[in-house]
Amino acid sequence: MSENIESPEEIELSMSEQMERTSVNISTFSALHESSGMPFNFPVILGGEDIIKDEVVKLKVEEAFGQLNIQSLFGFEDQVLQSVIYNTFRTDNADDKLTPYIYLLKSYTKNVYLLNYLATPYADLNIDAYFVEVDFMSRALSGVFRRTTTQEEMGLHTEEKVHELCKDTVDTLVGYMHYQIFTERGMRNLVSQVRTQIAMILGMFIEFKIDTSELQCVGKCGNTFAADDVTLDEKAKSEMICSNCGGEMVKAPPILKFSKVQYLYPPGSDDVILSIDPNGLNPITYLGYLSGVMMPRNLATTVNRLSPTHFGTLATVPSKVSFSKNDGSKIQLNTNYRLDGDKLILFVSISDSKFAVRKYDDIFIPALSAITLNRDMVEGFKKGYTLKQIIRSSIISDWVLTDLVDVDDLGKFEKISEIKSQEE
Repeated sequence: MSENIESPEEIELSMSEQMERTSVNISTFSALHESSGMPFNFPVILGGEDIIKDEVVKLKVEEAFGQLNIQSLFGFEDQVLQSVIYNTFRTDNADDKLTPYIYLLKSYTKNVYLLNYLATPYADLNIDAYFVEVDFMSRALSGVFRRTTTQEEMGLHTEEKVHELCKDTVDTLVGYMHYQIFTERGMRNLVSQVRTQIAMILGMFIEFKIDTSELQCVGKCGNTFAADDVTLDEKAKSEMICSNCGGEMVKAPPILKFSKVQYLYPPGSDDVILSIDPNGLNPITYLGYLSGVMMPRNLATTVNRLSPTHFGTLATVPSKVSFSKNDGSKIQLNTNYRLDGDKLILFVSISDSKFAVRKYDDIFIPALSAITLNRDMVEGFKKGYTLKQIIRSSIISDWVLTDLVDVDDLGKFEKISEIKSQEE
């Protein structure tokens, strides 16, 4: 009697299905309908069958995403955020749950904004190919939206028909992207095309305090409460019932709070940076790149409503961030972190394409070398080396390391080089 043995292809497909069922893929499109003055919002949630247990909750979260102001998320003045990849870890140290990666991509085409949030165990998605697809979706809906609103102005469509046609387009676009990721698996490719040369110009070591004390109502009001919130009585805390609306309360996702920072920069780089970027020497400028891409609180709590047992203890750490500046240049952040009790220590390398020219080769280092440096940091800490020991044996051994300063005190310094450097 022969046994049924799964082929490698069947095993891979089975794993892909499991991955999809534990992945949550949320896309939200927003387009301003000029004749009514109201935005048309189109939220779609796919996947997550194994972690989203309540379809009513899912519909309510879709509605909540439809009310998010996408334009205001990650608002930067002179650069456009393209993508953020987040590493995650569980603050309850649970080892019986999958710990996902989170991909957050944003695109804008004329009158259409698009935000895509994907929480998935896949670590190998090609972020370049992924962004191309997200950018295509915003352009595709923009075309449909402009065509149908023009037809509405001509009396060929009603406002309701315009909304219906756009919603059908959104469902098709998001469905195909989801198919590409989880069925076709065309985006699972670690090889990315390097289009722009980019150089590391700065490093930051940042201490965060991990706050796990907040509670969140998943009932009607949806409010979050700090542990010492005076509106929460002891009964509300003990029975996890919201004293505001009577809804169920759950653990809100952890918050990473900036505490202290120290900088790492090439000696003699002040004049070069200042000649290209007038704000390039200000320590707050570079910290702002990171603080601006920490997971938005309203996004984290909205997703938490889908499955508090899955997302309630999930801390998110930006791992790779890509910006496109208005002048066509690129800025990239790469990070690695380690946990130290109730603190998180993050190393950030900041790279900028404007400095990736031959005449600056002796000052800055290629971004690919910076990625290797990030890994060396992690390995060095695992071996018990101090920060200074790791740096002095690395490719940036001559770079200046500043003292550790409170983030709240950074306003005292106009230049990073004004912060006292650590003695040899």
